[in-house]
Amino acid sequence: MNNLIYKYRIDNHKELNEELLAFFDTLPNKVGEQDYNLGISKFDGHNHISSPLLPEEWQYIDTLNGGMHIIDKFEELVTLFPNINYKEIFLNAARSKLHEHAKFHIQPEITGLSYAFNIMHMWYHQMSKSDYISWDNHQFCQWSAVYFIEVPDQKYITEFLNPETQEIMQPQAEAGDMLIFPSWLLHRAPKMLTDKRKSIIAWNMDITYVFPEEQLNNLKVTHPENWKL
Repeated sequence: MNNLIYKYRIDNHKELNEELLAFFDTLPNKVGEQDYNLGISKFDGHNHISSPLLPEEWQYIDTLNGGMHIIDKFEELVTLFPNINYKEIFLNAARSKLHEHAKFHIQPEITGLSYAFNIMHMWYHQMSKSDYISWDNHQFCQWSAVYFIEVPDQKYITEFLNPETQEIMQPQAEAGDMLIFPSWLLHRAPKMLTDKRKSIIAWNMDITYVFPEEQLNNLKVTHPENWKL
């Protein structure tokens, strides 16, 4: 089961973590008024509402199958909801590691496929003494992930339940590490027994295969009867 949990070390994580924590410190530490049309709280804080608002490169529109995904201009939304800007800060820093994860599972050289990310939701969470998160998993996505910005001790790293052995697994990780795991895998955040703080970013995502344009053009020629105009 341990091979289902992928760990990546983010480059320049010390500078990234300092920037993220400084940014979080500018935000109200509470959940504020929610805009239900956008699915976002106007404040991010200790227990905030997760949001699907992300830079466009991280959200996928399946136009071939008529799929619809509401995507707004992230740059414009940041002016309305500056609290979401941490997403772009983090994703820019984690880009190479996320692509490493995607390429490992899509294997473009073997399959001839390209890929695209679809991050459904992303949120940040800061935990203090007595806080914990019970066992849960995530639905309607392939992968879930957590990035550790600050964590007081190894014992506060996310725990996972191995359904084969009924054992609780806790990967070795620290601030600057990102864990990516199948969304069905039960996990929890251990209870905080310290006055020190724990800060993380979490998200749910799909890595979607995409046919290269050349391959699609060939299909239009060879199988016109199956092609929807």
